[in-house]
Amino acid sequence: MFCVLLEFHPMLGVDAHTDVPPALPPAPVPFAPHGVGALLNWVLPASMADTVLANYARIMQRGTDIQNGIPHIPLAPPLLLSGAITAFSGSKSYFGPASVQAKGKPIAVAVAVVLNVNLNCGDIPTPTGFVLAPNTVVAGMTFGDWLGAVFAMVVDCAIQTLMNQLLDPLGSVGGGIVGIFIGTPLGFSANSNGSGPIGLVGRLTGDFSDFVRGAGETLGGDDAQGHADQQAALDAAAKEAEWRDNGNPLHGWNVFGEGGDLGKVVQWPLPVRPFTNGAIDNPLAESF
Repeated sequence: MFCVLLEFHPMLGVDAHTDVPPALPPAPVPFAPHGVGALLNWVLPASMADTVLANYARIMQRGTDIQNGIPHIPLAPPLLLSGAITAFSGSKSYFGPASVQAKGKPIAVAVAVVLNVNLNCGDIPTPTGFVLAPNTVVAGMTFGDWLGAVFAMVVDCAIQTLMNQLLDPLGSVGGGIVGIFIGTPLGFSANSNGSGPIGLVGRLTGDFSDFVRGAGETLGGDDAQGHADQQAALDAAAKEAEWRDNGNPLHGWNVFGEGGDLGKVVQWPLPVRPFTNGAIDNPLAESF
């Protein structure tokens, strides 16, 4: 059995980033290590079940990402871009049972019983974010659940590495801003209806990641679940074409969410509102 992840569980780890602006001479080492730490629910609202509590905290959903604002403390020189790296950070939780849902999404659990491994940001993302997750609420996870999570993590790592390379000419700040709007929930919020061209790349890559997760579930023995998740991923990708209504872009885009409410996007100190993610609903799941 594996401890269920909660919003106040801390993530601690080490990321590797290039920490010298391109205009300056190369650093003595290609990547500078940064110590990182944040709660699972941090500056931007996480993917969690806002009405499902355990130990007085909201339960995290599989695929939750701490997102922007994770403090990055340089552990070695140089340290010139740490602020930008902090602003455009990420740490994602992949493991969870497809058969247990909270608020319509699979829950997230700690893959090492009381310790979870997150995929953290970096020039090449690495599974070096460690979530300390003691909890009296636990859930089981099949080999298919585990293998599907590993497949999704590897694919996301490859996609993010490629994206970092493509955006590298824009620099850490420019690339980070573009990355937010093409591939994060903050970018998705630029469309008040949750669709639209802004964030389209992120939604499609998320669908691809979910499709690969389904392949892992199938190889791990969860045939029905794997096939259902792959079909759901294909259906979600097909619906992305619907961001145009009668040939015209849907209206109402606003970077602060519907109605221009900043509180719907940014939260501090740690509040109130969940963000949904692209995790596939399980038609065979037990829901609560």
